[in-house]
Amino acid sequence: MDIQEKFFSKFDSLRNEILNQLEENIRLRWFVAFAFIMLYLGTITFLINSSNQASQKYNLALSELSRVNNQTSEQSWPDRALRARNMSLSLEKRLWKGDTPGLAEAGFERWIRTTLNGYGIEVRRVQLTRGPIQEEKSNLDFNVLSDVQRLRAKVICPLNETGLIRFLEIASKNTSWIVIEKLTIRGGRNARIEMDLATFYQPKV
Repeated sequence: MDIQEKFFSKFDSLRNEILNQLEENIRLRWFVAFAFIMLYLGTITFLINSSNQASQKYNLALSELSRVNNQTSEQSWPDRALRARNMSLSLEKRLWKGDTPGLAEAGFERWIRTTLNGYGIEVRRVQLTRGPIQEEKSNLDFNVLSDVQRLRAKVICPLNETGLIRFLEIASKNTSWIVIEKLTIRGGRNARIEMDLATFYQPKV
């Protein structure tokens, strides 16, 4: 018997021993189930925190852009004007794309449905709303990005743990800003996911 056969033989023996212990020991089964649930919740929490951090970075960038833009309007300093312009271009690249607000909303909804369906989650409902972010951040004086709007989507779909984790991972890596503002998992016979997603859009002039 070569090394590979010995390895697989020991592996099968160990696996059978573990399965037998799980069948005979109810405490061990509960421990394994608890460990799996904690790992699952930890993964989801990590992904949500990543999305929230991206949202915080976006708001901080807007605040910095507003401050720099005010300085350039008061004092025509070429380097500060260039800094404000570069920051504006950087933010604009992360905005949701769409020739019109209607097309932007349709594209956002299509992305949500297509991505969730791709991971085996059938979307039951997507409810979209749109409004200016300037009203939400009234303490800031936006000039360059004063017409940026926030697209919100309330999504309801059946619970699929694996699909949800993959969706959150893809959302955190999207080229446009995708923010998970709220995530609720409702258990029971008809377990489901309720998510409030948001992205940012600037209508073309």
